[in-house]
Amino acid sequence: MKPRTVATAVTSNRARAALWLCWLLGLLGFVVLASFAATYDYFTGDRWLTEAIQDGDARPGARSWTGQPFVGVAGAFIVGVVAAAGLWLASHRSEAVWLLGAFLSSSTER
Repeated sequence: MKPRTVATAVTSNRARAALWLCWLLGLLGFVVLASFAATYDYFTGDRWLTEAIQDGDARPGARSWTGQPFVGVAGAFIVGVVAAAGLWLASHRSEAVWLLGAFLSSSTER
């Protein structure tokens, strides 16, 4: 039996430069945030966000920490239908059917 050979991946210099640029930008962002964290006790919205999350009500049907009502089953169903339509248009028809079936079956369990 003859062993199969696989062609090596060919990357262009432009792709390699884009990868390094993204990595360096991420590193720069990390350094900036780390220096701010070492300098200041709190970031701009930290106290408000912390209090808003801790004041949240975890009961079913409660409002979220932003003050807006939770989306619930209807919002999840709309997202599922849009995602299934996107898969259908991208020629992933079997995945779209499975996704739509999963959303339909989960919404009928209640």
